[in-house]
Amino acid sequence: MNFELIATGIVAILACFFGYKLNKVMLSIFGFIAGYRLCISLLGSMIGNEMLLTILAIIAGLFTGFIAFKIYLVGVFIFCFLLVYLLCQEFIDAEKYKQLTGIIGGILIGFIGVKYTKPIIIAGTSLMGAFMAVNSFLPLFGIDNLVMKIIAGILIAFLGFSFQTSTTQGEE
Repeated sequence: MNFELIATGIVAILACFFGYKLNKVMLSIFGFIAGYRLCISLLGSMIGNEMLLTILAIIAGLFTGFIAFKIYLVGVFIFCFLLVYLLCQEFIDAEKYKQLTGIIGGILIGFIGVKYTKPIIIAGTSLMGAFMAVNSFLPLFGIDNLVMKIIAGILIAFLGFSFQTSTTQGEE
């Protein structure tokens, strides 16, 4: 079994069902992922040295993770941006539209997320956690059907959203 898939799946389930309660930790993690992935995306074709690219991506990830933790609403923006960006990377087939759609959509949803923080965090962590869990666990069972992934992701996201909503009533 693949340790990376299992670890990602466990973190994804935690995000799906406890995302709002763990939001500062999750924002730091997603801030790191955002900085890392964007650095790889933007500099990958310009830097030929894989080790240098990895080091720069880790530095960018640490920086954005720290910013996400220290400046909460920036973290909310980064999280919402990353949610849309990664979903575009996963589900848009046309290579030339993945980046542009992910960046523009991410910026738009990032600003909306700052305005409606709690419901966006709950919806975002439920969705991202569910689809990350599905993409991590289903391949371990040899399942690679896109329709099945979407249905499972929506069902798990609904359960995560319902759980988070019921356990955070009255919190802001």
